[in-house]
Amino acid sequence: IHLTNSGSVSGSSTSTASFGYLNIGGDVTSTGFYVTASGQSVIQVANSGDTLSKWEFIRNDVRKWVIYNDGRTSPSTYTDALIFKRGISTDNDATHIAMALSPNDQGVKFFGHVTASGTVEVAGNITGSATTTGSFGHIKLGTADIGGIHKISLSNNDSGTSNTIIGKN
Repeated sequence: IHLTNSGSVSGSSTSTASFGYLNIGGDVTSTGFYVTASGQSVIQVANSGDTLSKWEFIRNDVRKWVIYNDGRTSPSTYTDALIFKRGISTDNDATHIAMALSPNDQGVKFFGHVTASGTVEVAGNITGSATTTGSFGHIKLGTADIGGIHKISLSNNDSGTSNTIIGKN
């Protein structure tokens, strides 16, 4: 069936049940696609089994981003996490996931640099592994620099009970 329309297609699922649902077994192309309702509008991406439910964002026939619910039994992050990933379809998760939202709590895991402008507030702890692997990174306090040009250094040399800050001229 080929449908050509210059106006709108309408139905009434509440009064006449004349619309029901639309089932399309192929691609839908449009210059604009809108879902509207006088109440709640819901678009569902559903599947069954241990697979992905995803939205892909494509420009010039190349996938640039994908957002997916990772339902695999061996996911890259957490089972049923909401994943934001950049790159083409053959790019692997280890190098191209940007962010994962945990289904188990309110946790968010960022892969890569996180930058901010303005005030950054933290209600919990900021953790790193400076005492075990030295990979905490870089801290800058005013004109003092920890991790780059050492004007101040931070060390934990007392079995983890407290930290020591040492200043240099």
